[in-house]
Amino acid sequence: MAEDRVFRNHPSVILRNVVSACLFIGLMVLLNIGSMAEGEEGGWEIYVLVVLVAVAAVVAILSFYFWRKTTYTFTSEEIIIRVDTTFKKENRIQYSKLASVNVRRNIFNHLFGTSMLMFNVNSSVNAQAAEGALTLRKDVADRLRDELNSMIFQKEITLDEDLQIPTAIHISNLDVILHGFLAQPTVSSIFGLLATIYAIVMIFMGSSGGIISALFLFFIGEVIPIVTSILKYYNYRIYRVDDTITIECGMINNYRSSFKINKVNSVRIREPLLARAFHMATLEAEVVGLAGEEAIPILCPLKRKSEVEALFRNITPEFCDDDMAPIHQPRAALVPLIIGQGLLAVVVVPLLFMLYRVLFVELSEYDGFIADLVSFGIIAAILVSILLMVGYVGLAQSHRMFARGEDLFLFVHGSFDLNTEYIMYDKVQCTCVTSGLIARRFGLSRCTVNLMSSMGFKQVVSGYFGTEDLESVGDEVVARIRDGRYDYRRFY
Repeated sequence: MAEDRVFRNHPSVILRNVVSACLFIGLMVLLNIGSMAEGEEGGWEIYVLVVLVAVAAVVAILSFYFWRKTTYTFTSEEIIIRVDTTFKKENRIQYSKLASVNVRRNIFNHLFGTSMLMFNVNSSVNAQAAEGALTLRKDVADRLRDELNSMIFQKEITLDEDLQIPTAIHISNLDVILHGFLAQPTVSSIFGLLATIYAIVMIFMGSSGGIISALFLFFIGEVIPIVTSILKYYNYRIYRVDDTITIECGMINNYRSSFKINKVNSVRIREPLLARAFHMATLEAEVVGLAGEEAIPILCPLKRKSEVEALFRNITPEFCDDDMAPIHQPRAALVPLIIGQGLLAVVVVPLLFMLYRVLFVELSEYDGFIADLVSFGIIAAILVSILLMVGYVGLAQSHRMFARGEDLFLFVHGSFDLNTEYIMYDKVQCTCVTSGLIARRFGLSRCTVNLMSSMGFKQVVSGYFGTEDLESVGDEVVARIRDGRYDYRRFY
């Protein structure tokens, strides 16, 4: 950049902060409206209105103060973020350290014609949030992003030209809706099912408080993740130009994220249980230098597994190695798996039986139908728990695999939800091979691989395999450093 330029956030951020604060207070009021109405004979609505006005005024004043005192200066070499309040703060982001400049547009941005630029650096110290976020008028933000991208990705391509590049795979909005329902982890689906059953029981028992609690848990654990996923990945497209991958998506909030392939540490084909029943999968990546909601980018929402594998070879060919020969988890691994689940059953089943005895006493005053319903539910929970443990052992033994290639290795891990993880040796921080008392008698171990990721650090744990086979992963990492095959300059 030829000369220093100074920006402030668009004034609409003040209104956004005020509205967000008022919505939060309003939600608190709705959750406690019953107790407020009972505790006051009348006129409580006036108090609520006064509180909302006071909160809006205080937030508006503070937001204006911070807006006025916060500046973003773009020099020829770095971004300087200054907060000149009582507690002064200065953050310098060198362009050479920038990993990406992502664009986000929420409902406020659409209303005021603005865009939020998010500056992410090559570290995971602050993975939950970008190192800087600047809201500008959309045309100004687009020009600034084009300039920064030309320095980060060494390519002279504008946003308008980017929009003309076709997507690497067609993702319909129906695919996105299926992704929202079927791509949820099995644990989340089970939690939602239990909340639904709990709500039904509370309805029969006539407990309004229990119904509200159950519905709250159901919305938090099941409805909100599904709706959030659909809204986020609506209108999805992905493409690659040279060594840069770009993802665009969003119905209300628009997301646009770009990153270099050399920032990708691993690529994962994820198959939740429900999706696997329909031969479907998703494609994900672990990337250093992204933050916030885009920290673990989805390279492909739920599609047929064959299409996901084709996109994997097309969009990230660096992680493909057809010469790898996967080996399945040996039969001897059944022993530590069965013993582990058996110990879990010794804890879970007695706890459920104790719960049954307690509820049986508590429900003695209700009619026979309610008591029978709860009894049936507890007995069903015991049987389902045992079936889940047996299923865990069977699925884990059937699907877990391990393979080594020239530049990367493969772990297929999980049980109900399967993850096929392709990891580069040069991106491994450390490995830890552990062998328990039972597994050691059969010459088996498990390998924990630690990687840098957008969320701080990532651990990938293998199944049970031969100890020497798993130790070869760490040996190969060290060997590549010693003989010069590892070159850190390729990743910067």
